[in-house]
Amino acid sequence: MTGVRDEIDRYLQRMPHAREAMLKDPQYHWQIQWARRNLELMDLALDNEGVPEDVRVRVIRTVLYGTADEAEALRRIDQTQRRMQEVRLDFMSRPQVIPIPDGLLP
Repeated sequence: MTGVRDEIDRYLQRMPHAREAMLKDPQYHWQIQWARRNLELMDLALDNEGVPEDVRVRVIRTVLYGTADEAEALRRIDQTQRRMQEVRLDFMSRPQVIPIPDGLLP
């Protein structure tokens, strides 16, 4: 299962703020722990079926990134990070005013 743990650790290292969020956000921490446990169980099942480790790692990578190819995985991470930055910038460019419907205030 070393390959699976390594792949999950690489996933967290590649995602900006993921490691910090894992330490500070209980819900995110739980989600990562849940994913880690399920991926480890999947790896164990594949190992019990005699699937070679390199294939198991490719399967885990496909689950994490949507592709078994490491270069494509990195491209997808970069694309996701750019999209997240665009959303942040769009959000920050908007007025931070919460409209209060008529009749809610005395």
